[in-house]
Amino acid sequence: MHAFMDGAREINPDVKFIVNFIDSLELSAFGAVVAICLVCVVMGTVFEALGILVLIIPVFMPTLIDLNVNLIWFGILVVLVINLGLI
Repeated sequence: MHAFMDGAREINPDVKFIVNFIDSLELSAFGAVVAICLVCVVMGTVFEALGILVLIIPVFMPTLIDLNVNLIWFGILVVLVINLGLI
């Protein structure tokens, strides 16, 4: 899975820039999850849920893996937050 995400970052240099910017902020795991949730709420006002997931997974997954975030609970939280943004 991590190799796939590395490949996705290499395809688009903008994704690599965003990941490097997030890593340079040196947020804790909680801070990164809160920041991603805020991005999901804002994106929920414009996009549908599936579109948001397709956009954020390749961008934020390497950072979450590096921060040792439990991806199952993160996925549940992101689905709830995206649905909140759709309201």
